[in-house]
Parts: sequence; C-alpha cells; structure tokens
Amino acid sequence: MPRYTVKVANTHLLKRKLKELPDDMLVGLTVAVRAAAKQLKADARKRAPVRSGDLRRSIRYRMDRDGLGAQVYVDEFYGRFIEYGTKSMEKQPFLRPAAALERARFRNRVSDEVRKALGLD
Repeated sequence: MPRYTVKVANTHLLKRKLKELPDDMLVGLTVAVRAAAKQLKADARKRAPVRSGDLRRSIRYRMDRDGLGAQVYVDEFYGRFIEYGTKSMEKQPFLRPAAALERARFRNRVSDEVRKALGLD
C-alpha cells in the first residue's frame, strides 16, 4: 500500500552522535521518541476529517530498530490528497499540523525522559 509520511531529513548524523551517549540516556531518548510518535499519531487522528473513519484508522507509527527515530504515516493512498488538496478539492491538513505541535513539545519531552532515566527527577 502507498504510504504518506512526514520525515525529518539528515537524522543519520544525529543518530551517530546519539549512539555515543551512555545507555541510560539512550533509554530515555527511546522512551521520548516512542511517546512523541504516539502523541503525533493521536493528534493527527483527531485532526483527520472523517467520512468512513478509514483515514483515521490508517494513521500509524513505526519505531526505527535503534529506537532513536520513528515514522508516523498514513496507510490510505488518498491521505496525501486530503493533506495537500487537489485542483478540485481544498486541502485539509491533519498530519503536518500535528507534527508541528509535537515538534514544539519534543525538546521538553526528551529532557524529561532523559532526566528520569538518569535518576535526576
């Protein structure tokens, strides 16, 4: 099935540096990434327009193997048409606004989870 995703570019450089961190910090980062992906999925589902409910149900996330990244994606092919619109259909963004909201929260989420993992909270 075609997928529609929001990706952050050039994460390989960041991931290389993150793998040099102590294991406790990596655990905190993994927890933060998973929590962010879950929240982004939930926010996108709330914002997605509903006709049959298929679009909302098709919003999912997948963690990277190293736990330092995740993809939130739409498994319905028409998700991109809803998000960006077409010549004959007005756009109804749901994934990008949800990603922008989570991006604003992510720094605090990472800080909180790393502090917990290091026992500083």
